[in-house]
Amino acid sequence: MPINPIPQPVDVIINPSGEPPKIKDFIINAPLIVQSTNVKNKLDTITKETDNLSTRLSALESSIDSNITNITNISRNASGSFFFSNSPNIIETSGSLYLSGAIKSSYISSSTGAYITGSVTQGYSENIASGMNSHAEGRQTRAQGIGSHAEGYGGDGYASGDYSHAEGQATIAYGAGSHAEGYQTNASGDYCHTEGQDTYVTINGDWGHAEGHLTKVDNCYAHTEGYGTLTSGIYSHAEGYLATGSGQGSHAEGLSTTAQG
Repeated sequence: MPINPIPQPVDVIINPSGEPPKIKDFIINAPLIVQSTNVKNKLDTITKETDNLSTRLSALESSIDSNITNITNISRNASGSFFFSNSPNIIETSGSLYLSGAIKSSYISSSTGAYITGSVTQGYSENIASGMNSHAEGRQTRAQGIGSHAEGYGGDGYASGDYSHAEGQATIAYGAGSHAEGYQTNASGDYCHTEGQDTYVTINGDWGHAEGHLTKVDNCYAHTEGYGTLTSGIYSHAEGYLATGSGQGSHAEGLSTTAQG
């Protein structure tokens, strides 16, 4: 019976005496069998690696296509050209750049101004711009009202009124369209204005104006200035030192004066 020229792999037992096995054809073909098995294993490994590489190339191709689409969309929305800068981590445009999502950057530069739809915070991370289209800058500032602006050092201050403005240190702009500036000033009336130190326009003082130190407005269209002055009458005016205007349309000025009528 003829011997199969390529027999199946079997364990090879070498004769301790050094005599060759009696099956001549097996002696001749055994190295070929071992070599064939090794080649097959290597081919299987290469096939697996090729499949993995193909999968990775497909994913990379999809990622590149997605990035090209995003860049194309940005370019279409820009009035000028869009390109990546030679400097690291910088994107430049010779025209306008519109972003529909959020932008976070430690530095923004624009020679013709920046147009941003939405709220903006600048400065320290504890700044909060929670109002629609609001702006908080400086440190610990809070812009809570619609279109409000808080700047400086907030502390206990904030701009909660719609379209209000709080600036300085620990100032409060509570009324709509109000403006508080200086140190620990409080503008609670709508469209009122406080400036200086520890000045206060109450919630009753719409369109009121308090300036100086420790001055207070407690009625509409009233005005106080100086130190410790008070106006509680509508259209009243108190200026000087500890002057009081309590009557409607009254005017008190000087040292500890009072105008009641």
